[in-house]
Amino acid sequence: GYELLFSQTFTCFCILVIAFGLGCFLDAIFFLGSFIAIRIRSGGYHARTFARCFISSVGISLLAIGAEKAVCLAPSVWLIVLLLLLANGVFFFKGPFLSTRHLLPARKVQENRKKLWATVCVENVVCVLFSILEQWNIAYIISFGEVAAAILLVLAGYMKSYSLKGKEETL
Repeated sequence: GYELLFSQTFTCFCILVIAFGLGCFLDAIFFLGSFIAIRIRSGGYHARTFARCFISSVGISLLAIGAEKAVCLAPSVWLIVLLLLLANGVFFFKGPFLSTRHLLPARKVQENRKKLWATVCVENVVCVLFSILEQWNIAYIISFGEVAAAILLVLAGYMKSYSLKGKEETL
């Protein structure tokens, strides 16, 4: 419990310090808010060690912030809509991720699915509002937070099916 809390806090702190140094502190705040809010509900890939988790979390965050800076050079509401549609499709068809190691009762899975969709809907509305206000950097970073969470959800499913194939071959 405490180890997980410490590692997540330390990782977020490091991301914010790096973003502050790059002049992207606000972008990092919005990315982490979007990403973490969905990730809590959707589940997805989890690294096996703290070092891997730390490196992948910092890497994903910096990649999203860099991508946001690049696409803001020529903002398009259609790109935001496309990103949100792709991420929402993943959440609708794949979310939340059902771990074989930590089985949940059907009632809890249904509850998590509802909370995931509520979170996604709120983020979509916020993203659209920032687009209307032409605050492209915030709209893009929120959409990249959703896309990053969706990618980890798909990756978890891929890793799960890959590990199950390996078990079948050894039987």
